Amino acid sequence: MKIAIASSGLGHISRGIETWALDTANALHRKGIDVTLFSAGEVESEAPLKTLSCIRRRSTPSNLIIKVAPPFTWRWGLKSGYALEQRSFWKHLKKELNKGNFDILHIQDPLIADLCRKARARGKTTTKEILAHGTEESPLFLSKFDYLQHLAPWHLEETVNILQAGKPTEDDATSSFPFWTAMPNFVDTTQYRPAQDTTEKMALREKFGIPADAFVIGTAAAIKKDHKRIDYLIREFAAFANHQKSHKQNGTYPPPALVIAGSHQPDTKELQKLATELCPKQIVFKINHPHAQMPELLRCLDAFVLTSLFEMMPIALLEAIATGVPVITHNHPVLKWMGDSGGIQIDMAQKENLAKTLTNQTIQNLQTLGKQARNHALKNFSEDAVIQQYIHYYNHISGND
Repeated sequence: MKIAIASSGLGHISRGIETWALDTANALHRKGIDVTLFSAGEVESEAPLKTLSCIRRRSTPSNLIIKVAPPFTWRWGLKSGYALEQRSFWKHLKKELNKGNFDILHIQDPLIADLCRKARARGKTTTKEILAHGTEESPLFLSKFDYLQHLAPWHLEETVNILQAGKPTEDDATSSFPFWTAMPNFVDTTQYRPAQDTTEKMALREKFGIPADAFVIGTAAAIKKDHKRIDYLIREFAAFANHQKSHKQNGTYPPPALVIAGSHQPDTKELQKLATELCPKQIVFKINHPHAQMPELLRCLDAFVLTSLFEMMPIALLEAIATGVPVITHNHPVLKWMGDSGGIQIDMAQKENLAKTLTNQTIQNLQTLGKQARNHALKNFSEDAVIQQYIHYYNHISGND
């Protein structure tokens, strides 16, 4: 059984999709699976790696094509940098899949998965594509796929329920999609681990310029207002910090600090200005922080907050719970499932809810939650637990089980 893991952004884009591709290929390789990783740029990989050329999103050629292409060509993906990238990447990937007689392509780039599906239907390839759905595609788009990995049980149930709406109820609604499954992302629980002691934690805070004596809250997300709602986080933190300052006799926490790590976005400077206005010197930005240093940065935290109201399955949240950091999220079913007993789930659509939640916690309670978070990650999201599910699924759709 030959497995291809691919990502058109790997080597030049840093998102959860690219992290997933690299980590999955390496984990499969360690399990002795015949796997090849296909990327668009050089990366350090334990698994065999092949780099393929493509028209990279945001590049000069990509921007030029988007500019001159007629409006109707959006149907072919010529008005989107990401779609152009995927189409040009697929042109070379298809040749590699056929030349190498790959059984399965496992990928999170939706257009590449769809192009493979269409090629397979026309007899142009025999490789079966598995779309690991992490990009919020519509149920109608997903319904085309024979092999689909939802990242959380809720996503599987919700998609099937929408597609089954108006149809006769079946005892098992998923019987119409026999090769659909729910398998989560995973996290390296040896790399993402709690700090060994206070000495290590304080040393890492010094390394990253974080106040040693602070109660440190952190987040890891694209630094933008829409979706990740970093503006909400800054305002809630400011309300919490101001409350703590005016109630020093409370003594619940040391002076708080907020660390915001993530990629630069068009509105990042605006958010930095907001932070300076509302809470000067207590908010630290780590813009384009190297992912290789995230395990150490997470060990600096006393609590991790994710303020988005909807997520497919954020890897940053998995990394936090594996590090033994208590997590505070919105009360969406997927986020509740991920955080479980190691997290606090609240309605973050409501103003001041996060500030009140932080105010009402104690260090002791958060430490207890952190231990529960770590145990939850080890049991459900460790490499061993998830990769075995992947291998079983590959065998199932290949008829080898």
